[in-house]
Amino acid sequence: MSERVLKIAAWGYVIALVALTLAHLNLQAEIGNPFNVYRIVALCVAGMLARIAYPFAPSGACLMMIAGVFGLGVAHLFANGTYGYPLDIIANMAAGLWGVLLGAGINRMRLSSDGKRSLLQ
Repeated sequence: MSERVLKIAAWGYVIALVALTLAHLNLQAEIGNPFNVYRIVALCVAGMLARIAYPFAPSGACLMMIAGVFGLGVAHLFANGTYGYPLDIIANMAAGLWGVLLGAGINRMRLSSDGKRSLLQ
């Protein structure tokens, strides 16, 4: 896949998470439960997509996850009238970090198999 398509997919996924949070459907994560499995898995996937989209810029993936968690917090504020607890932010950022780490592992395997960059560089 091209790098541009991966970036559009990663940003589109984060925007879709925020949009679903604002939607008045039963797809919203519970704000009082920071260990909601669906939210943690969704942010882990977002972190993984961000890291795959920015293979040579780990700071880009981290900034994308910060923006995503901030966007979800603001979306929860507008959707539910509450922003949650500090533990929510910690759980969300930890889930995004796990996704970034998984994406880094996938990038490492992908780039080593492509021959573009060795594992030791």
